[in-house]
Amino acid sequence: MWDERHLRLGEWFFYQFLKHFLTNHCLKTSIDFFALNIEDVLSWPTKSNKRMKKVIVLQLVLISLTAFSQPVITTSYNPIYGDIYVYKIVDDTSTAQHGQAGAGVVWNLAAMHGQLTTRQYNWKQTALTNDAAIFGANSNIAAEIIQNGFSARYEYYNNGSSFLGDLRKIGTHVDLSITNFGGGFMSIDYPLSYGQSCTDSMIGSTGVAYVNGRSTTTYDGYGTLQLEAQSGGNFANVARLKIVEDYIVNYGPIETHHVETYYWMDHTTANMTKQPIAIIMTHDWVDLNGTTQREKIALMRQILFQNSVPQLSLNESNVSLFPNPFENKVSIALPGMNSFINIEISDITGRQVKNILLEKSMANRVEEINLNDLNEGLYLAKISADGGSIVKRIVKN
Repeated sequence: MWDERHLRLGEWFFYQFLKHFLTNHCLKTSIDFFALNIEDVLSWPTKSNKRMKKVIVLQLVLISLTAFSQPVITTSYNPIYGDIYVYKIVDDTSTAQHGQAGAGVVWNLAAMHGQLTTRQYNWKQTALTNDAAIFGANSNIAAEIIQNGFSARYEYYNNGSSFLGDLRKIGTHVDLSITNFGGGFMSIDYPLSYGQSCTDSMIGSTGVAYVNGRSTTTYDGYGTLQLEAQSGGNFANVARLKIVEDYIVNYGPIETHHVETYYWMDHTTANMTKQPIAIIMTHDWVDLNGTTQREKIALMRQILFQNSVPQLSLNESNVSLFPNPFENKVSIALPGMNSFINIEISDITGRQVKNILLEKSMANRVEEINLNDLNEGLYLAKISADGGSIVKRIVKN
C-alpha cells in the first residue's frame, strides 16, 4: 500500500510532466502551482490537501480547455461552386509583415491599408471554363481571378467528390501562359492541425518549359489577427497556414523560383467564413538573364460599409439551413438585412434547378422552401444579398 507521502510524490511528478507538456506543446504558462518544488508538495498539511487538489484540478481543467482550443483545418474550408472571395489590395506592402510562428501569437497587421482596387475570386466548375479540355480530366473546380487592369486569370484545383477531399493544385492560366501539373500536387492534406505539414513534388509543363520543384504547407501558428478597423479589427482564434513553393522552370536555361504565402484562416469569430481573412505572398525569382526579381502582394478580406457603418453580410454564423438532410422542405434562417435576398438551388453539375427572391426585411427570419419536386441527392444553395453571398451544401433524402 502507498502511504500519503508516496501519493504526494506521485502527484508532484505528474504536475511536472504536465508542465513540460503544456509548455512545449500547447501554451506558454506561468501558473503558480507549476513553481511548486518537491518539498512544498510533501509538506502539504493533510487537512488542506483535498482543498489544494480541488484548486489544482480546476486549474488543470481550465488550462486544458484553453490549450486544446486551437483550430483544426478541415475540408469545411474547401471552396465550392458559387463561392466568391473579395479582397482589398494593400497599397503599401512594406506594412505587410507576416510575423512569427507559434501558439497564442498576436499578428499586428493594423498598419496595412487597402486600396480601392479589389481582387475577386469566383469559384466555378472547371468543365464550364475555356480550359476544360486541358484541365477537365483532373480538376473539378477553378478560381477565376478578376482584378482591374489585368485580364482574367485562372487557378485549377481538385478537392474531391462533393468537395470533401484534400485540396490539390492542378494548374494555372495567366495571360498566355498555361502551366499544367497533370494530376496535381498536394496543397492541403486534411485534417491539418497546429504543427503539422504536408509536402509534395511539383512536376509540370508550360508547353515550352518544364517545371520541377516541391511545395510544403505548414500549419505554423494560431492566435489573434489585428487588422485596421475598416477590415474588421481583431479576429480571435485564427489559424495560419504557410505554403512554400521552391521550383525551377527549365527552358534550356533555367529560372529559379521561391514563393512564400501566408494565409490567416477565420475559425470562430462572429464573421466566420472559409475565405482567408488576409493573405501575404512574396515571390522571388532569378530570370533567364540572371536578374533577381521580386513580387509581393497582400490582400485583406473585403468588408462593406454604407454611411460609415459596417453593413451586416451573409456568413457562416448567421445563415443556416435545416433540416439537413431534408425530405421535401428546407427552412433557411436569415439575418435582418436592408437588401433583397436571392436563393439559387443548383445540382452538383452546376445546373440551376430553382430560384427564389425574398423581399427586404430588417428582422431576423426563417423562410421555408418547398423542394419536393427535386430528386434525391446533393445540391448547392447559393444565398446572395447586397455585398456578398454564401453557398451551403444540402442533401435531399
